[in-house]
Amino acid sequence: CRRSDPTSYSKRPFAVKFDPLLSRYTDSSARLHVSKRWSRLRVLGYVRVSTEEQRTSGAGIDAQRSSIAAECARKGWTLDEVIEDAGYSAGDLRRPGIQRALEALRSNEADALLVAKLDRLSRSMLDFASIMAAAQREGWGVIALDCAVDTTTPAGEAMANVLATFAQFERRMIQQRTR
Repeated sequence: CRRSDPTSYSKRPFAVKFDPLLSRYTDSSARLHVSKRWSRLRVLGYVRVSTEEQRTSGAGIDAQRSSIAAECARKGWTLDEVIEDAGYSAGDLRRPGIQRALEALRSNEADALLVAKLDRLSRSMLDFASIMAAAQREGWGVIALDCAVDTTTPAGEAMANVLATFAQFERRMIQQRTR
């Protein structure tokens, strides 16, 4: 193919690339299939507040639920369920709601986990990394609305890792201030 011919690049029948959603090498026709899959996601929402006061007021939970429902309506995604952890810290994954959500994703009951804010999912870098690894290995996505994290894309995955680092930093600062 000659560089002087601008149409020569578009005549290639397909391009082979590694697709983390399929965890294998695919051609562009398979990638198109994946793109269509992600355009009509079956989503599992996850909401969390950490204090008893927030739990009883319901304001934080309601705002998170509203954000998740609005995004699903805007994108045409199916919101299968919103799972709640009220009164639990994001310092670890020992929360009944997140365990139920991860099991549902593992069982292919949904295509993605959707949170209104990344720090509602986890403030631990290690826990977040384990969620990301499970998502890649099992073929589901993590989407956070507050920072445009969408692990179904390489840029979204990189952004998720950067933001998780700062969420852990904020958690450590809160611990230091409240001792």
